[in-house]
Order: sequence, then structure tokens, then C-alpha cells
Amino acid sequence: MRSVFMASLIVLLSVTVTVVSAYEIVRETAVTADGVALGLKRYRNPGGPPVVLMHGIVQNNHCWDLPYDGHSLAVYLADRGYDVWVANFRGHGPEPYHSELPAVGWRWTIDDLGIYDVPAIVDQVIQTTGQRPFWIGHSMGGMAAYIYLQGAEYQWVKVDELWAWVWHGWYWWWEWIADIYDWRVGVNDSLMRERNDDKLAGFVAVGAPAEMDWEIHLTLWNFWEYLNSEDYYRHNFELEMLAGVPGIEALIDALDEVPLAAILDFLTDDIRDIPLIGDLLAALLEWIAGNVGDSFAAAQVWYPENMTEDLAFAVLDTAVESESSQVVLQFVRDVQHLSSLELHDDDPEREPHEYSGHYQRMSLPFLAVAGSRDKLANYTVIRDTAYAMAASTDKTFELLENFGHVDMCVGINAPSHVYPLIELWIRDRCPSPTPSATLTPTVTRTPTLAATVTRTPTATRTATPQMTATRTATQSATATAAPTVTDTATPTQQPAATATLTPSPTNAPPPGTSPPSPTRTATLTPRATSTPINPDATAAATVTPAPLAVELRMPATFIAPGDTVWMALDVVNPRRINLTGLPLFVLLDIHGEVFFGPSWGQGIDMYSLPVDGARQFTIDIIPAFAWPEGISSGSATALAAITDPGITELLCPVSTWEFDW
Repeated sequence: MRSVFMASLIVLLSVTVTVVSAYEIVRETAVTADGVALGLKRYRNPGGPPVVLMHGIVQNNHCWDLPYDGHSLAVYLADRGYDVWVANFRGHGPEPYHSELPAVGWRWTIDDLGIYDVPAIVDQVIQTTGQRPFWIGHSMGGMAAYIYLQGAEYQWVKVDELWAWVWHGWYWWWEWIADIYDWRVGVNDSLMRERNDDKLAGFVAVGAPAEMDWEIHLTLWNFWEYLNSEDYYRHNFELEMLAGVPGIEALIDALDEVPLAAILDFLTDDIRDIPLIGDLLAALLEWIAGNVGDSFAAAQVWYPENMTEDLAFAVLDTAVESESSQVVLQFVRDVQHLSSLELHDDDPEREPHEYSGHYQRMSLPFLAVAGSRDKLANYTVIRDTAYAMAASTDKTFELLENFGHVDMCVGINAPSHVYPLIELWIRDRCPSPTPSATLTPTVTRTPTLAATVTRTPTATRTATPQMTATRTATQSATATAAPTVTDTATPTQQPAATATLTPSPTNAPPPGTSPPSPTRTATLTPRATSTPINPDATAAATVTPAPLAVELRMPATFIAPGDTVWMALDVVNPRRINLTGLPLFVLLDIHGEVFFGPSWGQGIDMYSLPVDGARQFTIDIIPAFAWPEGISSGSATALAAITDPGITELLCPVSTWEFDW
């Protein structure tokens, strides 16, 4: 009887592991010209067309790879043979894909993202795969690509002049003393040509503001005409008012970071620690969030009809992070100017670089995707600026009806409308011959077992967005082979933001500021698995609840004698299901021999979850110890999953970790 149970359990835990055998998930690292190591989650499909997915402001890689069944563009593309790189900007990303902070701490700008982060990621992908990647950027992830494709770099330029009263023996005279130089944004034509022709194979901008402007601006005279009508999504009166609050710039600039993640953590978890009323306050806030998340109060972030309470909680729990104060400040100034400018917009002796005035410098294949209900990235502004001005002979504008901002990545209908749209556009433009076998999943798939411990979403909607396409008449569908790429342009390192007095007007940088040569490394981390989706592009989207997720973690995938070894398991419970008493199985498969935790014998054993309704927590599976000497080489696979009380079905996707010694 025991052997029958063990065989059944192993088959049960293996059912989702075999699904993704065509690719593995690893960590890659890209190092920027200013020395910042960026973390990337790679769904490695060797030989497949590489695709980079980049998140927007106050987000991380979960924007495109949400741990909610069926709502991951990364998995959607990986299932179809693409080599997917889900990136994190500096300071962003969950472990083990976190990108480190720069030397200046949290005070980086959007300019830094386009000048430092994007080139490092693109070059790393090219160096690793030998192919030009497609860049898919949501919101700020698209804005950073705008900057990159314009050939932007930091240049040593005159920003001001120093004048003073000078005593000439018998009279005072107001005269020039020196020119003040500093690093500011400029454009380089050779970089522009290289990045458009030799670096990126194509660019998909999803809800990426071309400038912080809107179709309608409310005044005292038209306020009531537009406030409560369908024109609500054609203006952003709220954001314009907020950007105009006296002292808002000084308040933001006084911060290093805008601690959104810490605030959310307090409101969702730490608030429970308040004596006597903590649980009551937490329940009240959860009720408010549940009612606001899919109501029109959230229209700044997403179109409410395209979200559910569960999707909203999944985004807030996993995809939202703190942000650099300078990034937020730059957005505020863009709203004030109704434009898109470099942060330094107040130099007396120069005009700031205006990104929104240089979209004609983009010439690569370009797909602009916009939502008709997007209050942050107005579709008419995107269409009439970035799309209209781009010099690309192959460019497409897609308007998605009934889509807002974030829901273009993770909304109810994103898997059925947005994901196929992007994939088909890329497939038609793959720089290598379109691999019919590669772009078709080669694995058979067993349906994911539904959880029995669920609650029905409070708002299950099936909005049916439609796509309106506007394409240029000169669009070309010719696929060209990827050229050989040589890294010839290295961004110049930006020094500390202290102005230097230069006695003569010269644009040469001061001694000791020559451009650095970034070092690139590729660190392989876990071979974790994720339950893929099997979307039907012609069917209306349905929401499949994914109430639980688990992820195994170890310090490395190769262990040497003397190394510190441990194993931990993260449990994500966005819907706060009562987990008390549910079986958690953690198995070690060592050369075909299966061992059950926590006793690690070959008899049946399991963990019993004691946590009642926590959103996220970590279980120490194996305490830290030093790997001993004298053990012969070998390999093992750890597997983990939560089952129903009767151990008949999985309540979450299986997590795995393969390691060698």
C-alpha cells in the first residue's frame, strides 16, 4: 500500500514538472557602465528568438511574469520557443532576480535607465545568444527604450556661467569668471544608428507614455462637461492637480526613495501587530482594497472592468515595489511641462533634452500598443507623437478597447488579446528564419488540477476588448538575418552630480572620467519551474484562480566542500486561504531514491502548514550547514507542492530545484 501511495504521489508532483522540460529558468546578470549588476530571470530556450520584457515604474519582473495562473507573458512566449529574459531595473526585483542599487543609492533617474540599464541588458542578451533581441517595455520600460533608441548618452556640456564683481584697483566691474560644466543628456548619431540597425530586432511599447500629456485638459469652464462622461479617460485632471501642489517637488526631492513597498507591507501584514485592534484594522483595509481594486477608484492604474479582486491582490502582493525619488520627480516635472524631458530642466545656459521631440530618431520595427481606458498613457498622444514621428518603415499602432494601464500586462483579457498580438507581431519579424517547430510547444500538457480550497472571486468579469489596428502603408514583412554585432559604443560613466568650474569653454571631460568597460557575467541559479498556460487566442479569456504558489530556494546549483548549504521554501498566498493543516510535501530525488521531508527518510512524511491566512511566509526546510568533505559527486532534485487534505490533487504549481555537488 505504501509503495502504491508513493508512486501516486510522485506522479502527482511530477505532472507539472514535465510540462516545461523544453526550457529551464535561470538567473542572468548584466553589468551597466556605471557598475550596477542587474538581475534577469531567463526562460532559457537556446536558439529561440530572444525577447526582453521590462516592467514600468514602481514595479518588478512580475509585471510580465505574474505568479497567477495564465497571466504571464514570459511563460506564454517561452512555451512557443522564445528565449525570454524578464528584466529588472536597478534597485528592483524579488530575489533571486534582484538588481542591486547603484553607488548613489536610490537617487537614479529615468535618464539613467535608458542610458545605462537598457544598453547593458541588450548587450548581455546579444553576447549570450548571438542574436538581436526584441524589447517589450511596459510604461517606463518603454520610455527607457525610447531614450536608448534615440542614441542618448551623458555628455560633458556647459550648464551655467559664473559671474562676479571684480575690483580693478579703482572700480568694480561685473564680469565672467568661468563656465560651469556638468554631465547632461545629449544624443549621438552613431549610437542611434547602431542601436536601431544592429542591436534591437524590434521594439514593442505597451502603454509607454510618449509624453505626459492628454487629449483633454480640464478647466473651470469645462470641468463638469468632461468629469462624468466617457471622456473621463481622455484627461488626467487628478494627476495634473497633484503635480501642481505647491512644494510637491521639494517634498519628493527630500526623499531617497518613495517607500511604496514598505507602506504596502505595513498595511497588509505589519498592521496586524498593533495590539488589540491590529486584526480589525487589517480586515478593514483588506475590505477597502477589495472594493477599490476593481472599482473606478483604481482607474489611474487599470481599467476596473478588466480586473478582479484576486488579480489586484496578486499584483499588489508581488509586483509593486518602492521607487527612486528622482524617477518620481522626473514624472512630476514631465506632467508639469506636458512633455518628456531629462531631469535637469533648469540649467540657465542650456535647454533640457526633450525626448518627446526626437522620436524621428527611431527607425527599427516598432509596435505601439495603447489602451482606450489608459489614464496614464493617453492613446491619442502615443499615436500622434511616438508612432507618427518614428522614422520606421515598419510600424504598427494597435488600440485595445477597454484596456487601462497595468491590465494590458495582467488583466482578465491580457492572455487572450495582448499576448497573442505581441507574439504574432514578433514572429513575423524574427531576424532568423521563423522556426515553425521552435515556435510550437513540443510538450504535452496535463491540465492543472484545480484547488478545492478556494473562494469565489467577488467580481468575475469577462470584458471583451476589441483591437483596432492602424498600420502604415509601407509596412514591410521581410525578415532579414541578424547582422554580426560588435560592441563599439560604451556609455560614458556619469560622475557624482557636483558641478565643476572650468576656466575655458571646452567640452572635454575632466581627467580621470574616461568611459568604463562594463564586465558582464552570467550566473546560473535555480532551475525552477512554472506551470505553463495553454491559451486559445480565439476564445474569450477566463480567470483561473491560482490561490497558492511555492518556490524552493537554495544558495547555489553547484555545491563544493565547505560551502554553506540551506534550503528554504517561500509560500505565496494572495487570497489568504486558510492553510491550517494542509499537507506540504518536500521531496528529494537523489539518483532515483526519493526522500520525504522533514524526516528525510524514505517513508511517507509531510509538513503540516500551521499558518492561518498569511499572505506570504518562508519555511526553513534545511537549516544552514557546511557541506562536508569526502562526498562523491552527484546530483539531486528537490520538489515541493501543497495538496488537498485527501492528497488527491495539487493546490499549487510544483516548484523544483536541481543541484549538483
